Amino acid sequence: MNKFAISTSLWAQVVVGLPSDLGEVIEVKFKAKFKRLKTSAQKDLHKKLAERSLTDPQVLEMVLEDWDLKDHEGSSIAFTPDNLKETVEDLPGVEQALVRSFFEYCLVPHKDAQAKNLLEPLSTS
Repeated sequence: MNKFAISTSLWAQVVVGLPSDLGEVIEVKFKAKFKRLKTSAQKDLHKKLAERSLTDPQVLEMVLEDWDLKDHEGSSIAFTPDNLKETVEDLPGVEQALVRSFFEYCLVPHKDAQAKNLLEPLSTS
């Protein structure tokens, strides 16, 4: 049971860089909704990653709940297993970008908070 007023999932920014003409890069940006893992689930995930017994698709199967992704015409693409599979095929690097976003935004405190905490002395009172 969740005794705190926090959601069981959260939205995070995803950025995919796609090669384009003359060395240019097209950035595709969208939001993804991930499960908020409890401490025991995070420890289990880290253990499996250290053992190299977990792949990117398996991580996404565990944590990806939804996305706010639009096609080239601006129409929403519904989050379904088939649409995920098709998007991973059509946009090289999107699978890795989703996993990276999960680890950056959902498993560790935000970078600004980390930097602030490193600069502030611990209270001794």
